[in-house]
Amino acid sequence: MSGLRQIDISVIKFYRALGGTSVLVFGFMAVWLAITGEVDAPYFNVAFTASWIIACLGIVAVLEYGRRRPAEAEMTWGEAMIGAAFSFFLLFWIYGVVPHLFLTFADSELSWRPDRPLQGPTLPTWLAEGQGLLDWALPFDLNYRVLRDLLATGIYGAALAANIAVFSIWQRRNDPVSAPPGDQSKFGRPLVRRETV
Repeated sequence: MSGLRQIDISVIKFYRALGGTSVLVFGFMAVWLAITGEVDAPYFNVAFTASWIIACLGIVAVLEYGRRRPAEAEMTWGEAMIGAAFSFFLLFWIYGVVPHLFLTFADSELSWRPDRPLQGPTLPTWLAEGQGLLDWALPFDLNYRVLRDLLATGIYGAALAANIAVFSIWQRRNDPVSAPPGDQSKFGRPLVRRETV
């Protein structure tokens, strides 16, 4: 494991989380829309999908630049201005454009209005005749506006978690990876192996 830095391991973990979040967002939408039968394929709004992809590519650009730039390198005025402009654009995009396009998609194409009750998929007649899954399982009423707002809040929460993670990865980008503590006892003394005859 020599030569590895903390950023190399952190970036791999972050890419897994980014891919998992993308699969979660688009997978949930695809499954929900397929079950409820509200929208025909391909289920996605081009503007929202493109904004999500641009946000992911911006984060990948920051992480890859951080992997290649040494922490002790001096930053010029021009590099600082380009970095500040790119950071402002990326934060504006992630916190402003992506949630806005999701809310627009939910309001227009999906028609997730407050006057539409959220019932979920219809249950089989032997279980509860004519009721939706959420009508049967929850003791209160929900509408599609609540689902829309919960998903938008989830986008903001994922963006905030990603923001903190990228800042942390950037600050620790030159730290070496510590050796695993496998050669020590739980009291900190070195382990000695006995040779068997």
